[in-house]
Amino acid sequence: MTDFPTLSDLADPADPAEAADAADAAPAVGSISAPAPERVKQILEWLESEGFHARLDEDGDVHIRHEGRDVFILFDDDDPAYIRFLAPGVFACDDSAEQRFLVLNAANRLNASLKAAKICLRSDGAAYISVELFLNGIEAFRFVAPRCLDLLGGATWEFREQMRAEQRRPASGSPAEPAEPAEGPEETPAPTPAAQGAFGGGGGGSEEVSSSTIGNLPNAFAP
Repeated sequence: MTDFPTLSDLADPADPAEAADAADAAPAVGSISAPAPERVKQILEWLESEGFHARLDEDGDVHIRHEGRDVFILFDDDDPAYIRFLAPGVFACDDSAEQRFLVLNAANRLNASLKAAKICLRSDGAAYISVELFLNGIEAFRFVAPRCLDLLGGATWEFREQMRAEQRRPASGSPAEPAEPAEGPEETPAPTPAAQGAFGGGGGGSEEVSSSTIGNLPNAFAP
């Protein structure tokens, strides 16, 4: 039985024996013993010929290993041309809002720059990468599958590199370190001749800049 009740579970059959026979004849939900569609069989055969150990999981998706990572190939029975390559769990995000922001920011930049790839963050904090496309027949799949697998690997590497860079970068809101106090009494430096001339004190004089002179700044810079 599935994890949730179906209409057949809620019904009250008139003939219990007939209902039991029908239940035995029906294939189990997600059973891999059910005959796979022809396109899935062709894909499995091609992957095996390329050296992959391909298998169908309990959901009917194709599972392979590529460059040390799990990759799933998903299908849509209602859309036979749709194919999805998926690499789950490429990054684990904690519950902090700051790290979730960093993950989403890095994913957004890569989604804008990479072709066909999408990086998404699940509600449980796991980030995954997928490549989605529409294909017409097994020949098209054979042509693009190696590139899709390489794209998953490249996108995973770039995403993790961006996350490492973000985590090494200091937070923008962190307070600056206080400056060490200067030893001895603080001395006011004497104004330079250029400053005296700008404030109207004469080019070579030793007159100090006063508050009244600073108040006349607009006149000093007036045309």
